[in-house]
Amino acid sequence: MVLEVAFLAVSCGQDPMISESRRDGHLDELTVKSFALAGKNAEEPVLKTIYVFLPPGYDTSTDRYPVIYYLHGHSADSGELLSFEAPLYGAMEQGAEAPFILVAVNGDNRLGGSFYVNAKNGGRWEDHFIRELLPLIDRRYRTLASGRSRGLMGFSMGGFGVLHLGLAHPELFGAVWALCPGVFVPDKGLKDAIPIWKRFGDSFMESYAAAFSTEAKIPKLDGSTEDQAVLAEWEAGFGGWESRIKAYNQQEHKLRGIRIVYGEADMFPWITEGSKYLADLMQKQGIPVEIQGYPIGHTIRAGTVKDDALPFFRQTLFLR
Repeated sequence: MVLEVAFLAVSCGQDPMISESRRDGHLDELTVKSFALAGKNAEEPVLKTIYVFLPPGYDTSTDRYPVIYYLHGHSADSGELLSFEAPLYGAMEQGAEAPFILVAVNGDNRLGGSFYVNAKNGGRWEDHFIRELLPLIDRRYRTLASGRSRGLMGFSMGGFGVLHLGLAHPELFGAVWALCPGVFVPDKGLKDAIPIWKRFGDSFMESYAAAFSTEAKIPKLDGSTEDQAVLAEWEAGFGGWESRIKAYNQQEHKLRGIRIVYGEADMFPWITEGSKYLADLMQKQGIPVEIQGYPIGHTIRAGTVKDDALPFFRQTLFLR
């Protein structure tokens, strides 16, 4: 595949946050400079690759479009969406779905994943997304630059990310779709998750510790006072939903839609339990939420996105 490469410079009137841009048909590949991820003492910004899928007719019209941001899973990157981009574009091209701009953001790091938070030991990913990426996309593309026309879609680590970000910033988003999200049932989910995580080596636990532990520690499970403090921080990572929901309910703006989708055969059963727990908690707190199980494992498929996520966003986002 041949890509047209354009190096963007401030002198040419282009966005200084972009160091490189490639265009191939309806797909843009952008190399974005982030100072939030670099940290306050860094001399050079971190470069992250994001993908922007433009809807059919974008280049020949003056229309503005709603935007869906996709947050990938752990040990992946923004390229995760490339594997099912074609069916999504085809559904829009055939008129089966309303046209959207799709942005595949990059939440990876040297440990395999950022969890889309301002890490206690790492980059400020939430600040990067909210303060850098959202304004950048609205400047560069013909978006409907309003929270009611902006959606969040995520898988696994990204499923946690969209729930976390959507509840924290409902003024910026209209709807949230989370597939197989990282969610703990209080006093149970973490206990069930740690033995499973250990089977996959240290990388996931190291990245989780960097995101949520003050000293980036992994629990020793030795019953010590120090270890109990570490476990409390870990519990609050994929947990703490009562506090998040309380803060959300105190805000003026509200999401127009929340949908949680889980796999009935998920290899991480604590995720299935956590999804049901969170949906039930939201309903009890008066927050409208949809929940749906499918006979799938811990995976994201083009069909699930095309047949479930896109119709959900069509119904919940303002399309014009």
